[in-house]
Amino acid sequence: MREAVTDCPDCTQARAQRWWGAYANGCTGCAARAVARSGAAINAGRDPETLDRTIARAMPGLTPDAALQLVREWWQQDHATEEPTT
Repeated sequence: MREAVTDCPDCTQARAQRWWGAYANGCTGCAARAVARSGAAINAGRDPETLDRTIARAMPGLTPDAALQLVREWWQQDHATEEPTT
């Protein structure tokens, strides 16, 4: 898996345009973004074991802590509040 998230065009586009829907095969950042948008992430408060298993399957080359951190970063980006423009 590609480790450097910064060199992936889909990760770059997803940072610029929330809810970008393209993912690059073999990119760790894209895998983390997919997990962050999955049902496992949405239900993590009630079922953290499913999220752990999903992360382990999607990002086997990373430590659980490193993978979870990437997933959290994408979750936070996707759910960032926007400032009102008035």
